[in-house]
Amino acid sequence: MPSSPPNSQGKPSIESICLFGAEGTGKSRAVFEIALWHQNRGSDATFYVVDTDNSYERMMLPGSEYHDLENLVVWEATDWSEALDAAKEAKAKATSREDWIIMDRYGILWGWVQDHFIEMMFGKAGKNELVADYWEMARKQTSDARLDGYKDWQYINKIWHELSVRTLHRAKCNVLTICTEVMMQDKGGSFADSAKNYEDFGRMNHKPDGQKGIPSDHHTVIRMVNKGRGRFEMTAARDRQPRDAQDLQGVDVGNFWLPYLVQKAKWTI
Repeated sequence: MPSSPPNSQGKPSIESICLFGAEGTGKSRAVFEIALWHQNRGSDATFYVVDTDNSYERMMLPGSEYHDLENLVVWEATDWSEALDAAKEAKAKATSREDWIIMDRYGILWGWVQDHFIEMMFGKAGKNELVADYWEMARKQTSDARLDGYKDWQYINKIWHELSVRTLHRAKCNVLTICTEVMMQDKGGSFADSAKNYEDFGRMNHKPDGQKGIPSDHHTVIRMVNKGRGRFEMTAARDRQPRDAQDLQGVDVGNFWLPYLVQKAKWTI
């Protein structure tokens, strides 16, 4: 059955992967393929999915390719509180190092946590009518102008870290998050990306959407691209070692678990 290589203590090593890319690049499909691989090989692993895109139910409808998967537990989340509660429950249930927590989509939660903060501070008026119209206009003029960088972001990040650090980073199982992509910011601008981001993502000119620390929260960050005619490619922005990322450039995604987990991360079949 699928098994990751042992760590220095002889325990199965755990993955921390971020898949990012435009819509329709096979990111969610990769999750289903990993789950199907585990089920077909008799693994006891369970995949705990926090679905913020309402897409998993549709992909498991009767008659669909993945309708008979029995190792997925899915929570649908429509706001920050629901997503955080679901992630905490997933962490509590994922008691085996062979289990997986899936956050799909993850980057969208950065906007949700800001809405959550505004509602806490200003009530629902912060999310509707004239106040919301003003913030929306302000954000179009300058990035995130609805919030005060000197006063608000430190508290918003503390709320965010309840999910990213205290829940996902401390989980004793595999974690896979899915983000869409945004273009890199021009160097020298007010909102320029970090030097590390330019090093990792500059050649792609795209990075994961969401909170700026998302890439550094993962061991592996992979961009997926739709090449047309049902073919997808993946390129690593970062991996366990720099040479690992260099080796994964424009590789055919296939079912993902074989070209990445087996051939690259050295899982056994």
